Amino acid sequence: MRSSVGFRGLVRVFDSLKNIIAPAYTTVRNWLLRFGCFKMHCLKYPGNNWFEIVDASIQVGTQKCLLVLGAKLEDFQENFIPSFKHVEVLAMRLVNSCTAEEVQEVLRISSEKIENPPLAIISDEEHVMKKGVRLFRKNIAETVHLIDISHKLNTCLRHELKNDKVWENFKKALQKFSLKLKQTELSYLLPPKQRSRGRLHSEKKLIDWGLSLLSYLSSEKGQILASHLKNKLTWIEEYLESLKTYKMLMEMNEKALRLVHQKGYYRGVANDYLKLVNQFYTTNTRCVSLGGRVESFLREQEESLVKGIHYLGSSEIIESLFGKFKAMERQFKSGDFTSLVLSMPALVGNFSKEIVGKALTCTSSLDVKEWVADNLGETFLSKRRRALGRGKSTVKAEIELCEFSGLESVQI
Repeated sequence: MRSSVGFRGLVRVFDSLKNIIAPAYTTVRNWLLRFGCFKMHCLKYPGNNWFEIVDASIQVGTQKCLLVLGAKLEDFQENFIPSFKHVEVLAMRLVNSCTAEEVQEVLRISSEKIENPPLAIISDEEHVMKKGVRLFRKNIAETVHLIDISHKLNTCLRHELKNDKVWENFKKALQKFSLKLKQTELSYLLPPKQRSRGRLHSEKKLIDWGLSLLSYLSSEKGQILASHLKNKLTWIEEYLESLKTYKMLMEMNEKALRLVHQKGYYRGVANDYLKLVNQFYTTNTRCVSLGGRVESFLREQEESLVKGIHYLGSSEIIESLFGKFKAMERQFKSGDFTSLVLSMPALVGNFSKEIVGKALTCTSSLDVKEWVADNLGETFLSKRRRALGRGKSTVKAEIELCEFSGLESVQI
């Protein structure tokens, strides 16, 4: 549960250990699902000062997984970036339509699990999330809603670059450049691949690449390039000043991100941010514009906070958990959610051997089967089989996906 070893790979690990009988990979998967099912339904986490992180993930089809993670304030001493061991799955719902009412309901369920209203709820800026949190907070004044810093910084940066013709031309030039160089002796200079929905780190890679190429051209190695090769690279020179500006914008955002990751949101966070980026304010108007947006956002976040308390400001851990789950489910990546969604509660939190033993004693494979029937409904594979017939690959995948449900608890 602490690694990303596949089920078959894990069996080989067992095989390499002497005096241990290696279980079948389906048995390992079944143990994981039973433990996840136990944590979802049998454990509560009573206490105060909980942060709740809410997000939704989608695969193929319309079904979405609404997930709420909980993290305790006392677990954050040196930084405010929770790891898997610092969080617990408080609620999880599979829905065909992610509405504000569904978000409200999943937050209600998660709050029942901690038996108190949360200190704060962290989410992205999506309209449904904001409305759902607002509905939940209607009668709970002590809970504040905070926006994930990474999502907001990306929004601020996109707004700054929205009507920037130079930036758009630069990205188009990158695409043409990549096509020209792909099968040439200069292919080692290819830029990073562009993402359709670029985040801060992916855009930064493009800018760093551009500045590195400019540095290469002015170096001794670049100067001795054959003229016909050098001519393919000189187009980048017209973007020198713009790339320097973009680099500064990225650095300003990174300082805000690092500040909130280290200290969270707190009274005075906006002033601390201004101290960090003061040097950029004398550089150009673009830096002043972006810095003003980030400052305004940080002041909005801090105005409802209790003085002296630092609040979680990042929801990256929930995206990491979705990513780990999808890596485990990669052999079924052409379909929608499977029973492995129950593995997510098992992948997080601190737990002892006693808790694992109790989980496998109290929760059977039939409990997992009932949960799957109640929450997943008809699977992608069964819909595909009904529409297209039973191809060999479909049958094989379906057997691997569903064979655990035919095992009685006494067999494992």
